[in-house]
Amino acid sequence: MDFTDFIAGKDDNGRRLDRVLQKILPQSPSSGIYSAIRKKLIRVNRQACKGNQQVFQGDCIQIASFLIKSQENPQNNYSNDKIKPDSVKSLDESDIVFMNEHILIVNKKSGISVQPGGKGVSLWEEVVQFYQKRQNVQSLSFKPGPLHRLDRFTSGLVAFSLSLEGARWFTEAMQAHQINKDYLGVAQGHLKQRETWTDFLEDSDSGKSGFYTVKVSQAGEKAVTEAIPLSVSQTKPLTLLQFKIHTGRKHQIRCQSAYHGYPLYCDSAYNPDARDRNHQKFFLHAYRLTFPKDNPLLLPETVEAPLPDDFEKFLSLNLINWDSQIIL
Repeated sequence: MDFTDFIAGKDDNGRRLDRVLQKILPQSPSSGIYSAIRKKLIRVNRQACKGNQQVFQGDCIQIASFLIKSQENPQNNYSNDKIKPDSVKSLDESDIVFMNEHILIVNKKSGISVQPGGKGVSLWEEVVQFYQKRQNVQSLSFKPGPLHRLDRFTSGLVAFSLSLEGARWFTEAMQAHQINKDYLGVAQGHLKQRETWTDFLEDSDSGKSGFYTVKVSQAGEKAVTEAIPLSVSQTKPLTLLQFKIHTGRKHQIRCQSAYHGYPLYCDSAYNPDARDRNHQKFFLHAYRLTFPKDNPLLLPETVEAPLPDDFEKFLSLNLINWDSQIIL
């Protein structure tokens, strides 16, 4: 019988065999995988194996070739099931701000969803295609994933894991509040001085489109945002704000800005007055990520993404003079 060999990589080390096989054979149910193991159609290092045994780096997993061929798309180990790889373009390398073996940081364009499920192809799917095409990919079970999220119409920095070590460290650092995130946004009104907003947010009911917003409620989760005015428009009630978020709640900046009287300009979900502005999008940009000094992933202390061209143009047209200096 003809077998196809798969060599376990560093990020497969210590994982259960059945979990690894689910990535190699994504169209096969667990019962089918265990049946193939019992029939010795799947072996490890040419020996009979068990589904719950551990896999170690360098192990050779042998799978009967007809099982591989029976998959709808055997190369689709890392992709979203709803979209075939041929329909997903790889990440544009000009959007990569930083990359090493553990972490990829992308400057996301406005209008692109981070995760699958929205309109069009997601940034995650583009990153997966990019990851698959890299020459040094050596994992059977690991796939890259977003380590935090941005709204579809928020532009700026999004970090993705490229290794299990990277995913674990980044997640733990986020939970320990060791990673700082700064945003730039255009708010309606003139904010005169720095403010810190502490509220509790919970999901609101979805609208007809199924789009969920959040609202301030004592039953919600704590959200803390600093709003720092950088410059004001000379002709309109607009302020360019720096937002420093100390928690990572859904729509945190958008909801709190509106609640405290400074909604993002043209954010129709949280600013009813914006509905008649020819469907212009709001301007919110994840400008900067700050990491601990001497971190184990060798990430730079600061990663920044310049404002998109349309954001810069809006500031210029509305006479918001900004000297590109961020207030710390």
